[in-house]
Amino acid sequence: MPRQIPVVYMPETMQVYLRDYDSEYDDGWLDPFEIEHVRFERAEQLSSNAYKLSDGAKGRVWIDTVNSTGATKVPIGSKVVIDEESFIVSNCMAYKCGAKVHHWELDVV
Repeated sequence: MPRQIPVVYMPETMQVYLRDYDSEYDDGWLDPFEIEHVRFERAEQLSSNAYKLSDGAKGRVWIDTVNSTGATKVPIGSKVVIDEESFIVSNCMAYKCGAKVHHWELDVV
């Protein structure tokens, strides 16, 4: 059984705003929900590691399926707010162990 990402390494809380496709405005958002115990690393923090981010990404967010409260896949184009800074999800990658998702990694711009 694969280990989950320990909560101690996931100190941030993230607000997630899904697009409101019924909105009259191009930037309409549904009411936000929170995912607690995520990890956010800025692109410059990751540059010394082997991480490859999507073009233009400002950072990456890790969401653990077990230890991140409210964990769910966050669709591309969603807005996320971490430490009062807004980002748009440009890529959402699911990492599986067998048939189950272990965690998601979001690239944000």
